[in-house]
Amino acid sequence: MEYLFVLSDKGGWWLKIDSVKQLEDYHKKTDEARYEATLDRILHGEDPYELLEKAPDIKERIRLMEDPSFKFLQAAYLKAGQLNCSVLDGVRAFKIEAGMHELRLIKQSGAVYFNSSGGCTSDLSYTQFCRRKELIFPDFTEKDLRYVRYPNGGRHWYVFIGDMQVKDGMRSKWNTREEAERIAKKVLNAQ
Repeated sequence: MEYLFVLSDKGGWWLKIDSVKQLEDYHKKTDEARYEATLDRILHGEDPYELLEKAPDIKERIRLMEDPSFKFLQAAYLKAGQLNCSVLDGVRAFKIEAGMHELRLIKQSGAVYFNSSGGCTSDLSYTQFCRRKELIFPDFTEKDLRYVRYPNGGRHWYVFIGDMQVKDGMRSKWNTREEAERIAKKVLNAQ
């Protein structure tokens, strides 16, 4: 399967998914890692509210609240309470609810976009994109920059960052190398 990553005009890489098949593939490849720590917490009998109560100070509470496995644990407990079911069933219900939401976004907007943390949206504008055969989010550095001027009288400069050709709106070539470097650095900084 090929993956389309887009660089939001507001910054940050997102995976664009526009079909049920792609969504299923995404979840098969990411859910285990995403939920593994949460399931470990559940199997060890951790309760999110007890963890917060036992936190020695506000810094520890904040650290807990920022931990993705804690967030999923808390969501599973809330869902289990709403449905009057086990916490594991709460995880399952939470996953189903999230999947239904993602399917609705695809149906309504034509695509759903996921960031590297698993957050999603359907409202995204972008001009930069790259396609990859692996589900690995781009993370380009200055070492990945290449400036190309084609031989045999080529007057324009083209910029590539890793496996992506740089664009500025609809523009993909520049009259000077300095112009090309300025745009490339802008794109790198937008990650």
